[in-house]
Amino acid sequence: MASFLARRFLRAFITLLVFQTILFLLIQAIPWDFVTLTRMPVVYQRILRHTLGLDLPLWRQYLDWIAGTIQPRSLFLSIFLLT
Repeated sequence: MASFLARRFLRAFITLLVFQTILFLLIQAIPWDFVTLTRMPVVYQRILRHTLGLDLPLWRQYLDWIAGTIQPRSLFLSIFLLT
């Protein structure tokens, strides 16, 4: 029974990781970002990009994305902690 549960949790984890990766890549595939759509001066756009981490390399943005998923305050973990 324990091995069955371990396999199920491993499959669920891999599925969520694949889903998060696909979602991240789809969002990154859009040719513009939120900051580009705002009507701010260029100086403020650069500051906002830096604040949001959009000026970081893609691998670092992905690691931040995944780290944000496993934070205790995230919706992902709150679903499992409240049930």
